[in-house]
Amino acid sequence: MKKKINFLAILLLAGLIMPAAASAFWFWNKPAAPVATDKAPIAAELTAAQKNQAEVKYKIWSNSFEKRDVAAVIANQNMFWFTIPELNYIFAQETKKAKKPILTDFTLTDNDGSLAVSANFQQIIKGHFTFNAQIVTNDKRAYLNISKLKLYGLPVPAAWLSKPLNRAINDYFSFLYEDERYQGFSFSDNSGVLKLKPEFK
Repeated sequence: MKKKINFLAILLLAGLIMPAAASAFWFWNKPAAPVATDKAPIAAELTAAQKNQAEVKYKIWSNSFEKRDVAAVIANQNMFWFTIPELNYIFAQETKKAKKPILTDFTLTDNDGSLAVSANFQQIIKGHFTFNAQIVTNDKRAYLNISKLKLYGLPVPAAWLSKPLNRAINDYFSFLYEDERYQGFSFSDNSGVLKLKPEFK
């Protein structure tokens, strides 16, 4: 089956967002234990109420973006925000469904406005990668700006990862880009709270 890219996962991998295929496929296996900070609790420290909130918000995201439903995106345009602990929790839960993960030992942390990612890639490009990523816009489209990409601690060209991820993001959001009502979006990372807000006329 064709693999469907989940932008939320690329945000994590950014961030931000990879995905889930129609066959219960998930790009991550099991996140490594994140380092606790003063900014927010790690996923394991979320209360039952916080976990429930994360699941509700993810369902709204899924029903909007995964189903490529522009009307749902418009109706919920102020609801697409997650804390990093919530994202780590969501991926920990979704990863349990994976049969052939593309990533294992995934860790996402906030690094002063950038997302710091550490993961073991099992497919596409194999090896242990670390990098920083930021979501940027160009001509109303979303792109990942990847920097400090390292393979097993050695610097490698950022294009190795940025090109395939940005192709995936473009494909993921194509249903919005093609809608005449779409006017772009804003993305913010405020103390580990990631928010994507699409704009429409």
